[in-house]
Amino acid sequence: MKTIYVTPAGKTATYHTREYFESALATFGPVCGMVVLTSPDISDTLVNNLNRCKFSMPIEVICVDNPFSGMKDYWEVLSTMLEAVAKIADRFQGESIRCVVNCSGGTTKFTIWTMDLITLLHRLLPTRAFFATYDPGTCEVIFTERPMLTDKLIEKLFGENTNE
Repeated sequence: MKTIYVTPAGKTATYHTREYFESALATFGPVCGMVVLTSPDISDTLVNNLNRCKFSMPIEVICVDNPFSGMKDYWEVLSTMLEAVAKIADRFQGESIRCVVNCSGGTTKFTIWTMDLITLLHRLLPTRAFFATYDPGTCEVIFTERPMLTDKLIEKLFGENTNE
């Protein structure tokens, strides 16, 4: 099964690009494409660092104008992320594809976007969610899986009549 890796990228991912992304590739591979959400203050550095890594897959970098506050661009960015995943998935039609989404990195707004993206992707493709933590002492990235909140799980937690 091939993986599309989706992640926000803040300063840690930007300044430790090789460790951060190669760790994801090793953990979730084979990775056939990446979608990276970032901010204008670091996007040029991130793109340059990704290019230096010479990854042999499509990488869609989405730069958000206002990564800290406001919701004016919320749906636009969310749909852009979804379209970027679909664009990569379309290249591998007929093959088994899944999405792995890292929810951590960048700003709180990035985390919210990626968590909402997970909800949407889970309806389209097998999707797993993780939080990544970078250990500067060992240069290791540690991934912790986040359980998926499915309709079935919600029914189990609250009973079948959740709207009554």
